[in-house]
Amino acid sequence: MSEIIEALIDTISDDERVEVYSALIDIFENYDCDTLNECLEIDEVFDEVYREKYPEEDEVIEEDLEDWDDQSGGSF
Repeated sequence: MSEIIEALIDTISDDERVEVYSALIDIFENYDCDTLNECLEIDEVFDEVYREKYPEEDEVIEEDLEDWDDQSGGSF
């Protein structure tokens, strides 16, 4: 998915990417792709669409980072 995002950034407008990302996220999820969050921070438009569909994801990521920090004894 990250390669698709990179290909679309310079190819189509932000508004078009919103529609495309919304459809692609649904399609990927229907095929049990559960790692789309790994594509965050490539394209702001994708991030916006993904976070709109999964607003709770930010909370989970923050909790994971806190857990990692506690277990590793360090921070980023």
